[in-house]
Amino acid sequence: MPIALFVMLPFPSHYMASFGFARLWQQRGYMAVFTGPPHLRAIVEAQGFGFTELVNTPTYVIRSLKAFVGLWLQTVADAGATRRRYREWYGCVQAIRQVVAEYRPALIFLDEHLSHYALYLAGTPATIAVVNTKLSTRWHSNIPPLNSTYTPARSVASAVWCWWLWQRHLLHRRVEAAMQRWAFLGKDDTYFDGRMARRQGIRVSNWFAHDNAFYDRLTNVPTVILAPRLLEYDWFRPLPNEFFINPAPDRDEAAYLTETYLTLKVHLLLRQQTGDVQVIYAAFGTLTGANANPIRAFLPKLIDAVRQQPNWFLMLATGDLPTEELPNVANVAYLPFVPQLDTLTWADAMVTHGGLTTVKECLLAGVPMLAYPLNGLADMTGNAARLTAKKWGMAGSMTIDTPAGISQKLQTILTYRLPHFLSDRALPSSLLAALSLPTPDLAESHKSIVSL
Repeated sequence: MPIALFVMLPFPSHYMASFGFARLWQQRGYMAVFTGPPHLRAIVEAQGFGFTELVNTPTYVIRSLKAFVGLWLQTVADAGATRRRYREWYGCVQAIRQVVAEYRPALIFLDEHLSHYALYLAGTPATIAVVNTKLSTRWHSNIPPLNSTYTPARSVASAVWCWWLWQRHLLHRRVEAAMQRWAFLGKDDTYFDGRMARRQGIRVSNWFAHDNAFYDRLTNVPTVILAPRLLEYDWFRPLPNEFFINPAPDRDEAAYLTETYLTLKVHLLLRQQTGDVQVIYAAFGTLTGANANPIRAFLPKLIDAVRQQPNWFLMLATGDLPTEELPNVANVAYLPFVPQLDTLTWADAMVTHGGLTTVKECLLAGVPMLAYPLNGLADMTGNAARLTAKKWGMAGSMTIDTPAGISQKLQTILTYRLPHFLSDRALPSSLLAALSLPTPDLAESHKSIVSL
């Protein structure tokens, strides 16, 4: 059985976003195997996929002068620091090579964040492609960087402003890269990658482009964007090697179908049938570390907005947040974990952080969204801007919005009707051709979008 190896950024959201895509390869007779750290094994194997442990190359992100000075002083003071870092880096390179040698995959899908692994696997007989768990992160005319809150329009002024946003963003990226290079006295991981590439006769500039929102873009292989094409702005033009695929969500939620949840569901469904209530579901992804702080300040405002509308009911997934600090309100229920796919089949609206997986699941379920991005460092703000532009939802600010403002936005999105989305049920022939694989003889079952 041929193997499709998935080398993903080690965060649960990246794995769950790619499970549906991996399932499509299973349907073509491939064995899907994911790499990752030990703590993610259970998540992967619970879905019926293979798993092998892998430690990724270290990533250093310098976002402050204090962090820069600390790393610089450490590098200067410790003569052996660079050699130890090189050994750690090279050990990770050897680890991924060993995995590939052991499994001999026919296909290797690299998370866009790990595109540089293509350098480590140069010469492998496997076909390599990039899988992007976000919308397109590359430069495009009249579309801002994916972490921008700006919503563009079809105008010269908008195009000029987007150009400026990209110049500012790419300058910021260059400054961060320079700080990292200087902190390690010129010998950061990019230096190690470049030296390896030169030894293999590879010109890095022929493989990678810098016009990307987060990481350098691998240009010489197919890129799979795990999102519906319709979510992008209408004037977006995919490159010949870019493919939008919107697989069906693939996640086992049996553990979350608790008695508490099912009892609440039956009660609310009965009230919905009489027109007595509109159900608002709220969840904000993985609430750990710094992400939890803005949520703690925002939740009382959201709860207060719902409290004032007795015909609304808020079902809030709290995760690991302590509920003792939240008020006891008659039309609000707190559940640590909620089976999201099941909930979206009967919820009237969702309040979300704007992660792409949740956005896609809401679109498939026809549920409008009120998006409150946790920060401006990732794609959440760009997703929220697209929802606003297409009137499939609205964007908000956790710090600025008041309970009255939240209530007004919820009232607005509850009137929205979304297009009817269908997920991809087969791999498109265009992608198979790009991967040099045989294409189906018969017309494949593929996504169709019908406006209501």
